[in-house]
Amino acid sequence: GGDRYENENDSILGLKYKLKQDTWSIPINPNLSPKVRGARNEDFSLKTEEDIEAMVTPGNLLKICAIRLAHCSYDPLKILSQLQTNFNILYRRTLQLMGPGADWRDPVPPELVPDWKSVLKMALECQHIQFPRFLFDDMAEDSPILLITFCDGSLECSNAVSFVRYKTKSGEWRCQLVAGSNKLSQA
Repeated sequence: GGDRYENENDSILGLKYKLKQDTWSIPINPNLSPKVRGARNEDFSLKTEEDIEAMVTPGNLLKICAIRLAHCSYDPLKILSQLQTNFNILYRRTLQLMGPGADWRDPVPPELVPDWKSVLKMALECQHIQFPRFLFDDMAEDSPILLITFCDGSLECSNAVSFVRYKTKSGEWRCQLVAGSNKLSQA
């Protein structure tokens, strides 16, 4: 019988969990295909920049593919809120340029394809970022814990991120991301 702790990779609340490092990462799976019986065709998975360059092209990127790509990550803590904000703004811009009468099978305007490629490449970089599950593993006993929140907004959206700051056992200050949030403005 296998011990549960022999498996180095696990899943917690839909996030990828690495047991030995006690870290998690955000699953990001950009794929252009529809789901069939709950699974997408791996031939249309965008795993490398070469895949993006080959498959995300004018005429090939359809409105329905754009919404699949805009929802290619699961991030319940909004740790990568900036990535989701970029996808949301780009999808909104796509809908605005296509107009209300556009069909789901209509191609995305060619002038937006470079933007889609750029955001997808950012997503590929983000999928390797690991976040500690426990933030205070090396905190000094007498350290204060500071909660720091930054907010910013524009006419298109607003974002907020929260960090904790504490002193480590070695006397250095550490700042760790806790969660984020994003919201699009009314169109």
